[in-house]
Amino acid sequence: MIEEIEECSLRVGTQEIKLSSEELRDPYCMLNLLSDIIEGKEEWIKLDKTAQLEVIEKLIRNLVDLRTNLDAHNRDGRTPLYVAIWKGNAEVAKLLVKYGANVNDNYERNRTPLHIAIGRKQLEIAKLLIENGADINAKTKNHGRDDLTPMHLAIFANTPEFIELLTNHGAIIDERESTEGHTPLHFAALYGNKSIIRALVDNGQNIEDTDNNGRAALFLATRQCTEAENDSRIEVIKYLIGELKADITRRDNNNTVLFPAANNCPGKVVKLIIEQYVENFGRNKLKSFIDYKNKAGIDALDIALNSENEKAIEVLRSYGADIENKINGESRLLRAVKEGDIKKTELLLKQGANVNTKDEKGLTPLDLAMQKSNQGMTQFLRENGAKTSLEIKVQLAVLTTLTVMTLGLALVVYSIMKGIREIAAKKPCGILNGVEGERVRSSITQKA
Repeated sequence: MIEEIEECSLRVGTQEIKLSSEELRDPYCMLNLLSDIIEGKEEWIKLDKTAQLEVIEKLIRNLVDLRTNLDAHNRDGRTPLYVAIWKGNAEVAKLLVKYGANVNDNYERNRTPLHIAIGRKQLEIAKLLIENGADINAKTKNHGRDDLTPMHLAIFANTPEFIELLTNHGAIIDERESTEGHTPLHFAALYGNKSIIRALVDNGQNIEDTDNNGRAALFLATRQCTEAENDSRIEVIKYLIGELKADITRRDNNNTVLFPAANNCPGKVVKLIIEQYVENFGRNKLKSFIDYKNKAGIDALDIALNSENEKAIEVLRSYGADIENKINGESRLLRAVKEGDIKKTELLLKQGANVNTKDEKGLTPLDLAMQKSNQGMTQFLRENGAKTSLEIKVQLAVLTTLTVMTLGLALVVYSIMKGIREIAAKKPCGILNGVEGERVRSSITQKA
């Protein structure tokens, strides 16, 4: 038998909300009414909590008596359980589950009630759902490009208690999503959730697990790192390297961890990685680690230059990064000039690059700038002492001539001094006088 709701229980202040018997017997109307009360729509917000729960339970029982599916969608396309979870109303969620609401219902993108509860940081409701049979490994679906489990969403909630709750009930801790193969640990590294990483590791997650691109947690943390002093990823990087001893030599499909660090991170993070390398392996192989080139011939210093990360550049150079890095006979400086990149050229010169370096054809940076009619670059190079290859040749020729003349004069002087020493050797007293002295002076004059 359908239970009627007394009008007095729906009174709001002096206003009385009446429901006809037809409305009470219309499942869709009742479903919308139930959702409105749960959601706290304007006409219901003045009802106290006890009165709301009383009305809600009566409506739920009426819906059940009408054999209405409690998982049917209201006018907004949501189920009552979805609304209860979204609003964080654990008491209503309990009532709905008690009367048969599906704890594994699928909403948009295949999200289940448990996905919603974790996404909304509703720990009590998440416990309720799991205790009533919610699938702890259910996957979302966004056109086949998603596959996020509740464990993945627990990372975004940044609440370690969710990790404990899920692992205690047997959730798969290292499930991969389908886009890039990220595990929950990878997401935690990307978003700088140190406490979550600790919880995952404590529950058996391997920090060296890689995604589809061969990237482990440390690589991902450096990829998303920024120059911001309060960036939580910096603490994550320190934690991964210092306490968890993450492998800093691991490469993705092409690059070392120095590449993303040089691109995004403050210089102190680059220094941290290098110092950890020295601690682990000594300085003998440090040069090869810093100057490692990927398949395109690019190294960490190239990355730092491209992103204009001056602090990273300074750190890399202080540990001996090669300023030249010639590719097909072209140094970094020549490549920067060809690209017309004045800022990169400035950074290279600041770090000691040779302003008159030459390519395989003997052309200097200034030659290249003038060939491209790049007046800005030409002026900048001139201001920093650059010369054309012709100017260098002329300068060299002048220097050579002066050197030859200087050497010739030096030989003449040497010969004179040698003659004096030979004569002096024959006269121990070192005194030349009379006819003999005049003969020596005449000889010196003739030689000169």
